[in-house]
Amino acid sequence: MFKALIARWSRNRRGSVAIMFALALPVMIFGIGFAVDYGLYAREKARLNMMADEAVLAAVSSTAMTQTTAQAQTLAQNMFTAQASQLPRVTFAAGQPHVSISMDASDVIRTVSVTYTGTYSTIFSSVLGIPTLPVSGQSVAESASPNAPNTNFYVLLDNQGSMALPASQAGIAQMQTLTPLQLSGGCAFACHEAAPNNPAPGFASDVQGNPCQSGTHGSNCPQIDNYQLARNNNIPLRFDEVTSAISALISTASSLQGEMSPQPTYQFSVYSVDSPYTQGLYNVMPLTAQYVTNWSNDSSNLQLYTVYSDGGACATSGSNKCGTYADTASQVSPTMIFQNVGFFSSPMGTEMSTLASAIPAAGTGASGSTPKEVLLVVTDGVEDTVVSNQLSITTWDSSALSACTTMKNNGVKIAILYTTYYPTAGFWLYDDYVANFQSNIGPTLQGCASPGLFMTAAVGDNLTTDFITLFQLAMQSSRLTQ
Repeated sequence: MFKALIARWSRNRRGSVAIMFALALPVMIFGIGFAVDYGLYAREKARLNMMADEAVLAAVSSTAMTQTTAQAQTLAQNMFTAQASQLPRVTFAAGQPHVSISMDASDVIRTVSVTYTGTYSTIFSSVLGIPTLPVSGQSVAESASPNAPNTNFYVLLDNQGSMALPASQAGIAQMQTLTPLQLSGGCAFACHEAAPNNPAPGFASDVQGNPCQSGTHGSNCPQIDNYQLARNNNIPLRFDEVTSAISALISTASSLQGEMSPQPTYQFSVYSVDSPYTQGLYNVMPLTAQYVTNWSNDSSNLQLYTVYSDGGACATSGSNKCGTYADTASQVSPTMIFQNVGFFSSPMGTEMSTLASAIPAAGTGASGSTPKEVLLVVTDGVEDTVVSNQLSITTWDSSALSACTTMKNNGVKIAILYTTYYPTAGFWLYDDYVANFQSNIGPTLQGCASPGLFMTAAVGDNLTTDFITLFQLAMQSSRLTQ
């Protein structure tokens, strides 16, 4: 009997949940309290880091750079202290924050550091014997002196056939509407051909349905290419925006240079991915300090890459740079032959490697020293090549990125404006090749660019504004380094 009562009592669980909850409640309360404390602590630490950033940037601002290092040090100290005093739960150790300022050997680059160490007073955690949490951080910035550095600018502009895409979605749709006989859904690209009515052997004309060169319409007449079709219909191309952007950049750089005192030396050199009629890196304008005058003469050298006809690359013939097509055939597939790789370009790895050899290691830009070196790139990030007799359409490969690393290791700033490759569904080159890697184009180009010097220009963006913004970012001398 007695044993049965004990067994029945031991099986009775009524009230056990309440007892367990009562025992666990203090632990839960303290856990929530500590979580609240830590959240507030993290917020205050983030605010302190932001205050330190603002303090160091103030000490390398254009105004502060005209002051002595002692004055700039006081400025940073006072700015940080005034803001940090608004955080009642933060107490700094003696001598904190610590502000240090140094100049490089050439007395051109100022480096400012703000370091702070202190404690944050907790609210709930003090009951558990944790009255404070340690808090510390550092911010470092550097800037050139107010004497703007002498700088060499190298501009690489993409003029491949893919830049013959209209500059707006409306233009793309219009081109497709105008070319219903060329592709299913129409052709969005305004490809430039010197002899559009003389396709290479084995190729059909790709200007079907276009107006006659005489201005009439018909099937038995010499027809205009898609480039002229876009021109006749006032459809701006991405390449048109590129040419406008570089001209505006040249003018902007000259204006900025003229406003500086003492005036720095700026030199510009402009390259295109291809020459107008030949594949491979092309120096449109050699490096010159007379860049405004020289660009007015050399700008005509910047042209959209042109082929002889569908599938046929140009062959130089005396003064006629595209008098016939190149007769070296490359078998790409059982049904396709590209004469001397036709519309396709040389690998970007080769071209970037050539630039890496042409651009010297950068200096400080101080008077009597080596100039700073800046490479500005405008591209859609796609390279069209034939590799081992196979059509290859990819984003920049490892050899191109290796050349980028070489230049950056030499102190060259690389600024890249990515003109977003617009999806042209229905076009076989896009569907079969580009669609598979389009999402990787931007990240790949960003991997080439220097930190903070990568921008994306969507279809319809003002490319000129974006390019000038990127140029100004590349010229900024003040920057956070930690």
